[in-house]
Amino acid sequence: MTRDTNPNAHSALAETHILIVEDSALMRDLLYTCLKAFDVPKVVAVETPMECLGELQNQFFDALIIDWRLKDHDGLALIRQIRREMPDPLCRVPIVLCTGYSEMARVMEARDAGIHEMLCKPVAPKALYSKLKAALSCDRVFMTTESYIGPERRTLPCGLVGGTGDAATKISDAFV
Repeated sequence: MTRDTNPNAHSALAETHILIVEDSALMRDLLYTCLKAFDVPKVVAVETPMECLGELQNQFFDALIIDWRLKDHDGLALIRQIRREMPDPLCRVPIVLCTGYSEMARVMEARDAGIHEMLCKPVAPKALYSKLKAALSCDRVFMTTESYIGPERRTLPCGLVGGTGDAATKISDAFV
């Protein structure tokens, strides 16, 4: 295992500030605990999109981790709102979408909302580390068009494909 993929090699995240938007207390605690174990110095965890928007107006974050299905809210709607309504550079903040949905249509929908990475539940610390590091080091061009704001979409969120079988092949083939 190399330093880039080893969750025990925390220095890559040692200077980052992360905002978690998750309505499940258990998942919030899990994500928070993992990030602190990765030596992330500042982690703020909130339950609602309103709390998220308030935090974004008050302080800078290097990346966001947003749950797709928030109680009475839609995480993708929050992502679109951040992309469209927040001033630059806030609208460009790297976003990792945390979700239990991994079907191709959902992946495409999330990509079209402007995510950098997609983290599938159940969350493993190594996957969290990998997705967050990939989002923070993303070198894709940030696009602003009439219908889309986010990282260039010709690729899948890094590392999503890695399984075997027809589903992984179809996802991989869709972005060639």
